[in-house]
Amino acid sequence: MSKDSEKYDSLPIPTYEEATSRPSSSASRRGPGEVSDDAERQGLLNEQVASAGSSNNYTSSRRGRDGRGNYRPPTVESARSSYDSALTSPELTDEEDQADAELRRDLEELEVSDPEAERRAQQRARMRREFHKRLATVTATFSNLHLPRFPNITIFSSLRERFPRLPFPERGSVSWPIVARLVALLVIASVIYLLIAVKIVPGRGAVGGMRFEPDSIREFLIRHVDPSKIESHLRELSFDDHIAGTRGDMFLAHFVEDWFKQSKVDTVFREDFKILMNFPKANNEGRRIAILEPSEKRWESSLAEENVPQDLVNPTVHPGQAASLTRHQSPAFQPYSYSGEVTGSLVYANYGSREDFEWLRKHDVSTEGAIALVRHYGSQPDVSLKIAAAKKAGCIGALVYSDPAEDGPEQVDGAHSPSEEPWRSPDSVHRTSVALHSEVLGDPLTPGWSSTPDASRLNHVNMSSLPSIPSLPLSWRDAEPLLKSLQNVGTPIPDNMAGAVPNIAYWTGNATSEASPGVNLQNHQDEEEQQTIRNVFASLTGLEEPKEPIYIGAPRDALCFGAVQPGSGTAILMELAHLFGRLAANGWRPRRTLVFASWDAGEYNAAGSTEHVEARLDELRLRGISYINLASAVYGTHLKARGSPVFRSVLHSTLARVVDPSTNTSLLETWNASRSDLESLPTSLGDFLPFHDLAGMSSLDLSFTSALNADRAPPGGDTASITQQTPAAFPKGSCHDTLAWLTNHGDPGFLYHALLTQVVAILVYELADAPLLPLDLQHYSSTITSSIDDLITDLHAGTKNSDEEVDKIFNLAMLRDAGAGMARRINGFDAWTAGYLASMGASIEPGAENGNGPGGLVGEPPDLAARRVAHNQHIAEFESHLLDLPLPNGMTIGDDDDTNEPAQNATLLTSPQGSAAPPEPSESPDQRKAERTDEMGYGLPYAPQYKHVFHGPRKWDSGSNRPFPAIREAFAEGDWEGVRKAVEVASSAIRWAGWRLAH
Repeated sequence: MSKDSEKYDSLPIPTYEEATSRPSSSASRRGPGEVSDDAERQGLLNEQVASAGSSNNYTSSRRGRDGRGNYRPPTVESARSSYDSALTSPELTDEEDQADAELRRDLEELEVSDPEAERRAQQRARMRREFHKRLATVTATFSNLHLPRFPNITIFSSLRERFPRLPFPERGSVSWPIVARLVALLVIASVIYLLIAVKIVPGRGAVGGMRFEPDSIREFLIRHVDPSKIESHLRELSFDDHIAGTRGDMFLAHFVEDWFKQSKVDTVFREDFKILMNFPKANNEGRRIAILEPSEKRWESSLAEENVPQDLVNPTVHPGQAASLTRHQSPAFQPYSYSGEVTGSLVYANYGSREDFEWLRKHDVSTEGAIALVRHYGSQPDVSLKIAAAKKAGCIGALVYSDPAEDGPEQVDGAHSPSEEPWRSPDSVHRTSVALHSEVLGDPLTPGWSSTPDASRLNHVNMSSLPSIPSLPLSWRDAEPLLKSLQNVGTPIPDNMAGAVPNIAYWTGNATSEASPGVNLQNHQDEEEQQTIRNVFASLTGLEEPKEPIYIGAPRDALCFGAVQPGSGTAILMELAHLFGRLAANGWRPRRTLVFASWDAGEYNAAGSTEHVEARLDELRLRGISYINLASAVYGTHLKARGSPVFRSVLHSTLARVVDPSTNTSLLETWNASRSDLESLPTSLGDFLPFHDLAGMSSLDLSFTSALNADRAPPGGDTASITQQTPAAFPKGSCHDTLAWLTNHGDPGFLYHALLTQVVAILVYELADAPLLPLDLQHYSSTITSSIDDLITDLHAGTKNSDEEVDKIFNLAMLRDAGAGMARRINGFDAWTAGYLASMGASIEPGAENGNGPGGLVGEPPDLAARRVAHNQHIAEFESHLLDLPLPNGMTIGDDDDTNEPAQNATLLTSPQGSAAPPEPSESPDQRKAERTDEMGYGLPYAPQYKHVFHGPRKWDSGSNRPFPAIREAFAEGDWEGVRKAVEVASSAIRWAGWRLAH
């Protein structure tokens, strides 16, 4: 006997009685020590998951632990070394596995509790019983079918002799009854497939997806958010400093990736880019702020944050360690700051706006060759523009400090320690990027194309988008000696320009005064032209519209510990992936694809998200549906929603479904009581900018903020940008942004982290699964119309000409007509929605918009389903049609009656094929760059990377989110011809967006 057969000899063969006496799997017949087959399979699954998770634990002595097993925190000095950490990867708990087993019971109970759902379930059961009866009859008929044996005809015998015989064994010879039964089986399978395809018989949905009642899904998403899990994520995310491109940041990339893999999503993947980055030198070298003269005022800053409270160590992840330990802190520096050393006279310039420097000039205060001392926020919230304005005024350096008038206690109470105050403490330093994102977004060396390793790059020397004078951030404790040194030098500062540093009389200083203090500023740093950054993704593929993605993203890197920014957003992102992964593991599938994105280098000009968008720009413009951003997600109890107008209706209906734990009423009631509503999407730096302004994907930024700064808006300025000027009431950009601060002040108990997770989960569910996309084009149209009216009012008020002359000079009638035409187009477009709902016999759910919920499509004919999908694509493409892009292939736009040609400078915003498959991204980086050059001359004149005509940054007011930035910027500069051209471009884009809804 062969060895192969011998190895089976020892296997016992059961008798017939033994084989047939296996206990039933019914729970009622199991012994007390037995488990069900399902439980056994679940246990094996858990072992596999645990095995996979354990293989990804990074615990070797070379990876973050010393010889005694102690943790070595990542440092900036080792920023460009390979991945190195001792923290273990996350693991799912036994409670979660049990919750998965209970999911189906939860959903079934909720479905039965719905009378309408019960009626539909009974109807489906009757249909199945009737079908099974008929199927059994047909099967029995075929089983009893005995076809006659054909006689041995001579011609067939001769044919058999001519062809070789198949080597069938005698016992396996094929007879006609067997062939007939095989044919019958194929016919039956085909009939069943057709019945399911036309939805006569309910199926599991395409590719195995199951239908659940919408309220069951919503209830599950609300009930199963775990605040303790979010806190556990955040404890690890904020355990050490993790500047982008460093070892600590790379560990968190692995940490998030491992959690995604355990969350039962379809795919987990990552992508790397190579971008320009700067890092502070090790051991506090290369940075200095010192008063050199006069000698009696000599002083030098420590440039340190000494009083940072230490977070508790997680004992389950770091057993045997002390309850808290001193961690490495990132030095005070600014991403993309200029490297150099200067010495000059000190001058105080308030918020550092162009108007502030103009005020100094009018008061005979010289700034030539000076070092400007300016404070955060105010009339110029963008730090990069503060530095640019200082350079423009002749300054050779800039120091930016946090004044207690903005984000610290206005009056310092000596009886309270900084840790007991929610405000920024005296030694807190606000780090932030100083690249001009209003000019270039993402990697400054690859504007408009992705920064892959082999991509062509610009020379970063003397780039206009990067500062050309050195700068450093300061705490108000270190700013105090500088402000004291200016007393009685120059001109006294009026009260409306003075800060609130205790016991300080604010003076300007003067570069030409001999009494002005001389200050030395050093900022020598390490620079890497191609430093690796890593984005991490998890996705669930849609069944009906798999190429139409909905992104949910959060930045991962921080300039120190980053508990609030960005840790709170990333922790919520991880919980969201876990929730939707559990749903998918139990049979639910979204109609559209979900992508959960962890962005790297958010603090470096939003490089991670920007490079991702630029790598697939054409595809996202054609297919992308929406982007939801979670950055500084939770540091208070007041909901702030900022985004595209299309989200207003679905956001309101979502807020009505969740409960505010502070008021025990719906979050919508709380929101309405505070007179809050959806605000305009900000133009300050954020990962929503590349999606919205480059790709034209409708974007939304959500957070729970503190109302402590509601009365601290700076004097002056327009009301539209007031929310962006108001400081954040948490230690933003500081090493004081810790889990200890968050648990003491920002969100004790993590109740609002859980609430925001519920809000985003319900919102994502509606966007991903509603048969008709719940995006409100009517509200967008009314927003554009009212914004046109506001713009025209401002243009009228800003000139000495009559209103009629202004209208004629700028051709404003074209803009009015475009807005009115869009409104008519959207009314007609929405009429199809009403007709669809009427034909389906469905009604819109209370508070919903443009849809009858993710269920309720039983009986939808295939041709109507195809039209519905095309209808959704028109909605998804709407915002991308508001981009200023070239019109390909000579395509033109008719007027409202489809008879006339458009103006010659009409623009196209997406492919004319509409529902055609998106083009594949070019393989060569240089080819992608060449494709983008076709767009040169389009976009904002001062920032061509930005293409949105309705939204975008201003050249010198990047914090303003007022609509039509190109028109307003040209008008502010007195460029009348520029205003006229910008009006024509905006009008053409608005007309095209409306026209494409019907074509």
